[in-house]
Amino acid sequence: MNSLRRLAVALWTGSATALLAGAVSYPALGHVDMEEGTIEVWFTPMTELHPDVGDKVYTHIFRLFELQVENEFGIGCTWYARPSRHGLKVSTGSRRLKEGMAGLLGSPLDHWKTGEPHHVAFTWHGRDMALWADGVRIAGRQQMIGFTGKPGKARLFVGDRDSKSPIIVHAVRVSSVARGEPQLQQAKPVADLATMLLDVFSDPPADRTTRPTVISELQGEQGGRLVGDAHFTPAPAPGLRLYR
Repeated sequence: MNSLRRLAVALWTGSATALLAGAVSYPALGHVDMEEGTIEVWFTPMTELHPDVGDKVYTHIFRLFELQVENEFGIGCTWYARPSRHGLKVSTGSRRLKEGMAGLLGSPLDHWKTGEPHHVAFTWHGRDMALWADGVRIAGRQQMIGFTGKPGKARLFVGDRDSKSPIIVHAVRVSSVARGEPQLQQAKPVADLATMLLDVFSDPPADRTTRPTVISELQGEQGGRLVGDAHFTPAPAPGLRLYR
């Protein structure tokens, strides 16, 4: 189905928003350690981060990453807007224990601006989970339960497979350790002994597949899969533009 026909079908069925979605995905198996780890994303937001919204209105601005393990748990990091608060949060949920996990609501990031690059990290060590922004811990919590089960066929999505995510992603790193403040301050997307996945988007992907510096091939995949409208852009800095 060519792009014009896809657009016509999307408009007819009401799924045009999904058509404009963009993400890159990786198998969780071989990249996510349930006991301990860190997910990091280097990116540039390309939309208004502090819009005026109506009273009692919650607005989803963009999703940074998401992982859903069937019948076990789900996590998702987003930027949101409310009348008196804007910023990052990590939604978490355990399917094993009701109310076993609560979300992490980051402290305000009023100084963040459109078009400026940032680094976000989510860490976990057993039940201890934390959210970091540019090397600063902005939220943390000890959950009633940690991540459970096995990754199976689950995938880690950076960006949003369902709706528009107006960001440019420059690099992704997943580690087998919960990195701390010394490692996250001025962090650079380079590999070390704890790196399970490192993908730096400095060149155009080939055949809708990225070329990671470090990747597990347990699932037979040698790169990340581009989803939807994700495409390479050289400006304002090389990366994957996750929207049109």
